[in-house]
Amino acid sequence: MKTKLALLLLVIILAGMSTTALRIQPIKATTLIVPDNYPTIQLAVGNATDGDTVFVKSGVYDEDVVIEDKSISLIGEDPSTTIIRGPGKGG
Repeated sequence: MKTKLALLLLVIILAGMSTTALRIQPIKATTLIVPDNYPTIQLAVGNATDGDTVFVKSGVYDEDVVIEDKSISLIGEDPSTTIIRGPGKGG
């Protein structure tokens, strides 16, 4: 009797643990907008986390953008009017 009770208690505990372990939190990706939320693209990229999108509004941005160890999207508002020029490329 004690063995059956102990076994039943163990099954209940394990079932409760597995239910708790399987709760998955959804990733809440955000969109960081340059220059509305961040004055530079690099600052937005630096504050982005995996899954985020950095949206760059039309304009000319004279900066060197480096993305390391992140899985983010970098999207320009319009390919013909959203321009990123590296250092020394100003005109």
